[in-house]
Amino acid sequence: MSANRVLFAYELARSSQICLIALAIRQRLVFETIWFLVGSNRCRPRSTTSKPGM
Repeated sequence: MSANRVLFAYELARSSQICLIALAIRQRLVFETIWFLVGSNRCRPRSTTSKPGM
């Protein structure tokens, strides 16, 4: 019975570790996406459609 409990604890620890890694990756992806959107908005010219020459 004790070997079964050790195996169960190991599986639980491994699945929680995988969950933490997936959560960290998702958080980093969200952060990079927001950073990219902010950067592209900052670099984009403000008034491209309201130019008199167009």
